Amino acid sequence: MRQLWNHCQLDHFAAGHALKPVVIEYSDGRGGSIRRQGEFVVSGYGIEGSLVYACSAALRDAIARDGRVMVHLDLVPGRDQGRLANELARPRGTRSLSEHLRRVVGIDGVKAGLLYETLPKEALSDASRVAATLKAVMTTK
Repeated sequence: MRQLWNHCQLDHFAAGHALKPVVIEYSDGRGGSIRRQGEFVVSGYGIEGSLVYACSAALRDAIARDGRVMVHLDLVPGRDQGRLANELARPRGTRSLSEHLRRVVGIDGVKAGLLYETLPKEALSDASRVAATLKAVMTTK
């Protein structure tokens, strides 16, 4: 699958790293959605791995039918958005945002990179917005 993001900086930082666990969700074209959990690896040209292979035919069909497909990535499956927002709202003291994300909700590396690319800098201080983004990073292809 080709790139889901726009900036080559993330490609360089993330190439060869796995995202796991992650849930991918996309429209089935009939008003419903398909949701699968698994993992994938970021490469210099996009993503690959078992989760991508399991969804590739349906995604390819959606692109052929509609010209594009909206994909949502849940970077923290198993945690609901409210709980996540509460955890993120904890005072971080002197810790950096990156350290706070790593310690409080286990977000670092590629997942942190996707978060930083998705949200504008000023939104990163809004725990509810960060939680919503972590639960549904939106990409279009």
